[in-house]
Formats: sequence, structure tokens, C-alpha cells
Amino acid sequence: MRTHIRSSQDLGELIASARRGRGLSQRDVAKELGVTQAWISRVERGSQKCWIGQVLRLAAFLGVDLVGEVSPSKKSGPHIKGDYPDLDALLEES
Repeated sequence: MRTHIRSSQDLGELIASARRGRGLSQRDVAKELGVTQAWISRVERGSQKCWIGQVLRLAAFLGVDLVGEVSPSKKSGPHIKGDYPDLDALLEES
């Protein structure tokens, strides 16, 4: 399945779909990766307070290939603040 990931919610839905497609419970995956079931649940709900390294490890475990592509944009210059979460602020909250 190919899908555009533009938010943490999009990524969470893809992760949940991949997990269910493999017949795994959140608890199964958590045990395999050494994280809590609650953490898996937060990722699948699109929480913005999850460490990217762990999320990428989870995606790899479930066989989710994340492929980046730079698309030409009609906007020029930087995106307007508010289009995306402030990653520095999110890291400071952790």
C-alpha cells in the first residue's frame, strides 16, 4: 500500500494498518521491541511526543518502508509557521 504521510496521524494509521495486517497485537509488537503497549498505542494515535528513532525502528520491524520525496511546491521560500509542528518545542517537552 502506498500512502502520503503528512502528519503524525497519517504515520500512526499506517503503522497500525501494518501491524494488523501481520496479525500482531500492540502487546506483541511492544514485547518484541522492548517498549510498552501504551507507547505503541500513542504512536498509532499519532502522538507528537514519540522519539523519531523509535518510530523508525517500529516501522522497519513492521516492514513499513518510508520513502522521502521532494515535490515541487507552488509556494516559494520557507513554509508558514504552523504548517508543521515545531520540532524543537516537541523535543523540549520530552
